Amino acid sequence: MISELLTWLTTGCAPQARKLGYLYEAIAMRARVKRCAVAWKAHCEQAQNFAAQCIQEQEKGGVALVLGSGLGIDLPKEALLAHFDEVWLVDMVHLRESKKAWANHPKVRFIDYDITESLTNLVNGVLTQVQPQNWLDDERIRFVLSANILGQLPVQPLAWLANQKQSYDDELLDQWSQDLLQSHLSYLNSFRAHGARVCLVADLEWQYHENNKLIQSLDPWRGLAYPIPDVRWEWRIAPRGELHNNRTQTNLVGGWCW
Repeated sequence: MISELLTWLTTGCAPQARKLGYLYEAIAMRARVKRCAVAWKAHCEQAQNFAAQCIQEQEKGGVALVLGSGLGIDLPKEALLAHFDEVWLVDMVHLRESKKAWANHPKVRFIDYDITESLTNLVNGVLTQVQPQNWLDDERIRFVLSANILGQLPVQPLAWLANQKQSYDDELLDQWSQDLLQSHLSYLNSFRAHGARVCLVADLEWQYHENNKLIQSLDPWRGLAYPIPDVRWEWRIAPRGELHNNRTQTNLVGGWCW
């Protein structure tokens, strides 16, 4: 608890990251990574290998933009550093461990940023989706990696809204969540239109098991259709003991290289 409190007090981040719970979740994820290292090993290797293969199809040089860099456990660090002149890591929060993992490499730039560009509206009580525009006019960006964040984009904002005094219609929240995902996909396609290669790693399905029986399956795409992925794999994100009632969670993950 002392370590978590010190991290909370000393981590520099945008006020929204604290208010909406992103800093708290990043600290919790740090502990979860340690607990689940064995169960997550295969997923991290799959994600790293797929992104590295996608990188090899891109000419060397320029900037690699990583959206959802987090703790960096599923990123192909060596491939990114070897292939590009700069690596820009974008997320709401970067803990000390995130920066340490890159060994203060001079090519790496950490950017604390809301990639949805919609959270300012959210905290002001306005559920209006903004189409992200940042970096689209930067011709140096030659590669964009969306690192398994698509399905997570609405999760923390919805959790924050649930604790507010103002209530929102479920249909409105569902539509806002779906719009958030669609805006991210459109954002990635805009980079493609500018000539950058895009690698998308995203959950396809969240499966919950109890006593080895499937009891619930959720759609991270919230009804949006998705193209057939180039690769698929399973991620044992919550092995036995992580969830209550003897439940486990397995995410089905897909990878696309455009």
